[in-house]
Amino acid sequence: MRQNLHYLVGVEPTIPTRNCARDGESAPARLLTGERASQVAEQGRSTWNTIDDEAALCDQTAARLADGMIVGWFQGRMEWGARALGNRSILADPRRRDMRDIINQKIKFRERFRPFAPSILAEAIDEYFVDAVHDPFMIQVYPVRPEKRDAFDGLDHWPHDPELRFEAVVEAAEPERLIAHSLDGDPYPLDRIGRVRLPVGELEVYWIEVYGGGVFVPFRDATSGSESYGAGRYLLDTIKGADLGGEGDRLVLDFNYAYNPSCAYDPRWSCPLAPAANWLQMPIRAGERYVSHE
Repeated sequence: MRQNLHYLVGVEPTIPTRNCARDGESAPARLLTGERASQVAEQGRSTWNTIDDEAALCDQTAARLADGMIVGWFQGRMEWGARALGNRSILADPRRRDMRDIINQKIKFRERFRPFAPSILAEAIDEYFVDAVHDPFMIQVYPVRPEKRDAFDGLDHWPHDPELRFEAVVEAAEPERLIAHSLDGDPYPLDRIGRVRLPVGELEVYWIEVYGGGVFVPFRDATSGSESYGAGRYLLDTIKGADLGGEGDRLVLDFNYAYNPSCAYDPRWSCPLAPAANWLQMPIRAGERYVSHE
C-alpha cells in the first residue's frame, strides 16, 4: 500500500453470487458444451453459427465491440467474486459516452449511476495509468495518465485542472461524533478524525461506519445546485476505492476525482450529505458535473 494510515486498510468482501462456484472448481458448476449451447440458442429463437478458429473469433468480437455492439462472453466454468473475470462477462467499448446507460438500462436493468470496471491488457497498464500494479481481480482504481484522458469521455466532467490536486497533512481535530443527514432525513453517524487545510478552504475528515466503513470527505462548493449536484459531491470515500493514497499523515486529495453520490442518479438511494463544516465558498470546477436524467 502507498499509505501508512492504518484506518485506510480494508478487506474486500466475498460478494455472494447464486449458483456460482468459487474458482470454478466446486459443484454444482457445469460446463456448457457446444451442443448444449446450440440447444439454448434454438430455444431462444436466436440465430447462431460456429467459429472454430480462436483468433478469428477474437478478431470478429473486437470488430463488433469497435462498432458499438455489446457481447456476452461465456467460456469455461462459472466464477465467484466481486468482478466478472472473463468466464461470464459483458463486453462493451468503455470509450462510448452512452455505453454505461445502455448496459444499465437495457441489459442489467439497474440504476443509471452504476459503474463498470473496464479491463486492459496487463502489458498496457503503465501506458494508461499512474502507479498501477497487476490486479487480476480488478479491485483497484488508478489515476489515468494526463495524455490519455481525452480518450475517456464516458462521464460528464470538467477539464482536468492540475492546480486542484493537493497533498495535505491531516491535522489533529477534536474527536466528535455528528449526524449527517440525507435529502430524506436519514441519519448517518460520522466521526471526525482530522482536518485538512487546502488553498480552496478547510475540510474535515470523517470516519463513516455505514456500508463497510471508511475515511470520508464530502463537500459542497459554489457550483452546487447550478453546475454540480446541489447536495454536494464526494472527494474521498475509501470503502468505494476513491482513494489516491498518501504517505504518513498526508492524503492526496484531487478534486478532479470528485464525484456525485449515488442519490444524484436515483432517488431510491440514500446518501450522507456534507456537513456545514465542509461547505466551501469558492467554486470547484473540477471532477464530475451534474446532468439531469429527467
